[in-house]
Amino acid sequence: MPRTSVHIKIIALLVSLTVLANNFFITLGLGNIYYVVLIAAFAVLVLSRKRPIVNLKMVFFIIACICSILVNDIPYFYKPYERLIAFIIIVGLIGPLVQNPSLKAFKNLLFKYLNTLIVIMVLLSFIGLMLNSSLVYLGRGGFTGLFNHSMFLSPMAAISMITCVYYGTMESNKKKRLAFYIIAISSFIACLTAGSRAALIAGVLGVLYFFYKANQENLKQYYKVLFITFFIGLLSFPLWESYTEKLTEKMEYAEQKGGFFTTRESLWERRLDEFISSPIYGIGFANDSSKTESDLIVGGGQIEPGSSWLVILSMTGLFGTIVFFNMFFGVLRKLNKKTNNSFNNYLKALLVFFIIHLVAEGYGLSAGSGLFFYFWLLLGIMAQKTNLKTTSNLSVQ
Repeated sequence: MPRTSVHIKIIALLVSLTVLANNFFITLGLGNIYYVVLIAAFAVLVLSRKRPIVNLKMVFFIIACICSILVNDIPYFYKPYERLIAFIIIVGLIGPLVQNPSLKAFKNLLFKYLNTLIVIMVLLSFIGLMLNSSLVYLGRGGFTGLFNHSMFLSPMAAISMITCVYYGTMESNKKKRLAFYIIAISSFIACLTAGSRAALIAGVLGVLYFFYKANQENLKQYYKVLFITFFIGLLSFPLWESYTEKLTEKMEYAEQKGGFFTTRESLWERRLDEFISSPIYGIGFANDSSKTESDLIVGGGQIEPGSSWLVILSMTGLFGTIVFFNMFFGVLRKLNKKTNNSFNNYLKALLVFFIIHLVAEGYGLSAGSGLFFYFWLLLGIMAQKTNLKTTSNLSVQ
């Protein structure tokens, strides 16, 4: 196996630190520096002499996004072209759009570094929670740990939980295995305390999926682990009941309003109305019919789409949705063709998490989001070819 160049290691570490720094509990004010780092990394890696491979299915989705902008009169304050360019650059760097040996090595290292840093930050957040430190409440939304928002900590903790379960299952050393499982439990408590129902459900289902695949040949062991885990969790509930406070408040609020999805229903209905108003090309990439410029100024320039899957449908219409899922299932088919090993099952467990979490969160096309970055990096890792040729010509797939 060839050694990875030092400059690729440095770029991967720099990008992973930049992404997490952009979501750190202490505002570092990266602003456009975030995009400058990613653009520079993309330029260095894609301009190597190795043979770049362009994913045509991804290109068609970008064309669908461009068409959605051209056929709609999108208010200037949404900056659709700027947002689309940012989307293309980031997906080109980490996603399934472009491949070459340098990008492949970069993505593999980036995935490793990012997961390691996420686990460390979630563990430190949990320790801060145990120590009742005020530092883990500096972000928005209550308990945020070392991140800038509780709704970002929750999915990061869920990813940490899945990651530690994977490493714990694969670890032969009993002490190390126990350490990974303890960190996984710590991540679960951090996710629970932060209070995101979608992240908690998606994370638990991701873990269950991985355990199922790991014990597919021995389902008796699978159900045994489930039973023991459930039994211990039930007996120990008084010890961690206090960490469910925010989640309980949300459940009670939803019950008062008449439904589990009460905080999302109006957003989902809006996205469906947008799709009905323009079913072929959608209302336009980065557009939102429910907001005005004054709304964006008051809200800090952010919108709440409510669901990434419905955002793709409403913004890009049937055209964009069809080509997106053609690309999406193409990536999944490529992963299924690879050896059915534990790492591929780990990737699928993470994908299970995102498939569920994206139902309730709208970051799927939001290039500035840290969760957007991880989701598209995951697709990029899953889409990678095992072997890439090293000629200087451009190729498509």
